[in-house]
Amino acid sequence: MGYAAQQLGIYTTYVPVITGFTTTPTINNARYTLVGKMCTVDIRLSATASNATTKTITLPFAAYGGAVTRVQGWVFNNGASTTGVLRIDTSAGSAVATLYRDGTGLAWTASGTADYAFSITYEIQ
Repeated sequence: MGYAAQQLGIYTTYVPVITGFTTTPTINNARYTLVGKMCTVDIRLSATASNATTKTITLPFAAYGGAVTRVQGWVFNNGASTTGVLRIDTSAGSAVATLYRDGTGLAWTASGTADYAFSITYEIQ
């Protein structure tokens, strides 16, 4: 659905493509809302086995510009839970975001279990 068809303040669910896990995590929440060309996405996954030091997730729309965004969120990495800042990188023209487990760009552990929850607002094309 194009962004012009969205109503102000209405959340729409979507199914993101997620990488960096042995099996696809359970998506507890994946929704977005639009205000003009600003898209706010809320994500919450359930823990599953991690098999990579990088994690990606598709956003509902391609980003207008590339950005390094730090957001408040929740991370579970290799059995350790933290609440704090996550880093989410977007690229111009792409709907794929790369996630890091802290604000400095710290890689994930490629073993154990991992999951995350966050909300991000970004400009769409």
